[in-house]
Amino acid sequence: MGISPVVISVIGFHGGSSPRDILRRKREDIERNGLTYWLHRSWKSKPEAVQAACAMASDPYCLFVAAAGATPENPYGSSRPTIMNEKAREWSANRLDWTKFQEAQSEVSGKVRDGSAHALVFDRLDVVEAEEFVDLSGFMDMRDETPLRFFPNACSICCLETPPGQFVSKRRRLFARGRLCSPFSVWLR
Repeated sequence: MGISPVVISVIGFHGGSSPRDILRRKREDIERNGLTYWLHRSWKSKPEAVQAACAMASDPYCLFVAAAGATPENPYGSSRPTIMNEKAREWSANRLDWTKFQEAQSEVSGKVRDGSAHALVFDRLDVVEAEEFVDLSGFMDMRDETPLRFFPNACSICCLETPPGQFVSKRRRLFARGRLCSPFSVWLR
């Protein structure tokens, strides 16, 4: 593929919007503002972990893949749709200094009020139009060097590449690639 991902994230429906609609809206943010914020709540990729991983990468990327159980009829798989739609007002790279979102920024929303929401920051999002797959066995969880395992509230994982044949093959449909930009990941409120 020619890129070294830092984060792999399961993509799915959010607040009634399809992944394609979300990707379109986020790409429009990048055209208007130069970057966009992608809310997630994964405990496997909190901002400090993403920031550390990106500091080690020359070109940090995120791959957006289908959940397990994807079929031609249901290409996004078994990911549970996000139903909370609380709008984040501010972001912080360190939880000390907070900045309001730009007015031109599209809504950054989800379950925000409990303080555990964060966002990946992108300056480029490329939608994969052709049917392309990524083998997750080529990556391991950066926290403990184990195979990638996605759960509810653990749908984005900071990862490292693994030697070939180390883990059992798990192919997932690839929907988009996003280039992470500084500050790479932020806290939301």
